Amino acid sequence: MSLDTQSFDQPLKTCPHCGACIPATALRCSSCGGAQDAPSPEAGADSLSWPHHLADTGQFDAGAIAILQFLPSGTCVSLALARPVVLGYDRHPSDTEDVLDLTEFNAARHGVCCRHCRLQRHETHLIITDLGSVAGTRLNGEVLAAHDERIVRHGDRLVIGTLHVIITFNTIHS
Repeated sequence: MSLDTQSFDQPLKTCPHCGACIPATALRCSSCGGAQDAPSPEAGADSLSWPHHLADTGQFDAGAIAILQFLPSGTCVSLALARPVVLGYDRHPSDTEDVLDLTEFNAARHGVCCRHCRLQRHETHLIITDLGSVAGTRLNGEVLAAHDERIVRHGDRLVIGTLHVIITFNTIHS
């Protein structure tokens, strides 16, 4: 199932089988095919939602996760960001950061470097830093200078080389 950018306006939930982020109304997981409980009118206790009053402030609270939606496939990756995460395909992460391997998104064809850019929490914000990539990183159309830090906001559009990503924030409610 391909998701469009409108899909994040509806409540989301995590699949109990594989942990993928899916629409709260889904009867089957688009990642693993696992059957889901019937959705409740409130989207259930395990739903994901973003407090919309914070969307414009750029706040990324301690309980928030970042969801990266890769286009055009619509594939979503959830990041808790307990540690900084390098986007690329570095096979040897350090002791202080994780790596999100973008190989399955044809990273090399899109000009993604092995250590292209980094996402990390900084107080109540999500920060992106280009790590000196050759093909560049753009946030909402603006080219980031190497090692320049920028605040990422809910709904921002990221281009890594030529790989397009929409970043949204969600908070898990229990």
